[in-house]
Amino acid sequence: MENHIIELRYYRKMRKISQRNLAKKMDLTQGYISKIENGIESPTIRMLYRFADALEICPRLLLPCIIKIECKDNNYIKCECELNVNENCNI
Repeated sequence: MENHIIELRYYRKMRKISQRNLAKKMDLTQGYISKIENGIESPTIRMLYRFADALEICPRLLLPCIIKIECKDNNYIKCECELNVNENCNI
């Protein structure tokens, strides 16, 4: 199974929260957050919602938008979603 890196680092830094402080806020280890940010670990859906809650963002903002379309030269196209942190979440 392919391991997709969630956008945790981007939104954590946007909120100016260190890995250590986020870990403390969520009762996790800093090492676990580092592993998620580096794609070594994949969070569960429940953990994804916990991260979103701790960062005060919509959970879907943490998921990368990747649409793979095979081209003639076997390259892939990546979709770059333009999402606003303050947009309403309808999940």
